[in-house]
Amino acid sequence: MRRALQTVAVVTLLLVAGCSGPSGQTTTTAPDADPASPTMTDGSTPDPASDRPTAAQTTGGPATVDGPANDSAPDATAYPPGVSADGVVNATALVDAHRSSVVSTGATMRTTTRVNGSVNGTVIRIRGNETARLAPGAARLRWTAGATTTRGNQSNVLDERYWANESVLVSRVATADGNSTVNVRNRSATIERVVVSAAAKARILTPTLSNVDYDIANVTERDGRRVTTLVARNGTYSGRRPVTTYDATVTVAASGRVLSLDRTWTTTNTRYHDEYVWTAATPVEKPDWVPTNVTATP
Repeated sequence: MRRALQTVAVVTLLLVAGCSGPSGQTTTTAPDADPASPTMTDGSTPDPASDRPTAAQTTGGPATVDGPANDSAPDATAYPPGVSADGVVNATALVDAHRSSVVSTGATMRTTTRVNGSVNGTVIRIRGNETARLAPGAARLRWTAGATTTRGNQSNVLDERYWANESVLVSRVATADGNSTVNVRNRSATIERVVVSAAAKARILTPTLSNVDYDIANVTERDGRRVTTLVARNGTYSGRRPVTTYDATVTVAASGRVLSLDRTWTTTNTRYHDEYVWTAATPVEKPDWVPTNVTATP
């Protein structure tokens, strides 16, 4: 039973880390959604190291550092990596720059998810929130994920919390009876990917930036930082899940660090909305529920 609970916690962690949205998978078992699974959106097995930048990506270049000094280039026509006057021209380059910045300097990421719809006359409602605090160098992570899913008169609550240091990942999963289970796992290559994904959300950003064309709404100065605002162009969505309407707005610093993502899309009977906001790193303290002497399971 202990091993089964550990597996469930880690699978849930993988799903929340980056398999949601109209790219074909969802973290919340929403109506009209394909079954969730811990695989890439193209069906392939995730590369355990894909969310950890290489040494070349994380050292020595302004593109990996987020801050006014690097986001205030004098050339007003300069855009973030992967972006030109025509919009997003290389989603991979933009996501790589964002991920490198998040790992190098750390980040606080907050997400809200709202789903309203119906299946065969049954009303479906989902309300979810997520917060991830990643220390510089991805040395530590503190992550909470919560959601309430209502189907007709029945409701299910998700309450999961995670903390990682350089060697282990500790999970706390609340159960339906009001209790909770705490498990510890070694920080393996797979867990390493999850830790970075929790804050960077590369697997959210990649399809979001690839499956629709974007126009540049404006380039402004905010707190000494140059920020480019991208808006999805109507009628250009080409993702694998059929949608009837799709809107997205992305703000990006000159370094390539994504500052916010706001999406709304609809299917025949359902409306989805999620919002992601990245701000500066904050201290990642060990929560009270983590055992005093953390030891990984064999």
